[in-house]
Amino acid sequence: MIVTDGLGIGPDRDQKAFKDAGANTIRSASVSEMFHIDNW
Repeated sequence: MIVTDGLGIGPDRDQKAFKDAGANTIRSASVSEMFHIDNW
């Protein structure tokens, strides 16, 4: 999906991108849990 790729949604990428933003880290983690698919 273009949207998820543009946002860089993924466990590793989210942790690095939002490392300094606590609120965003929590939200990103939730999104990653829902949308992380091995095929991607």
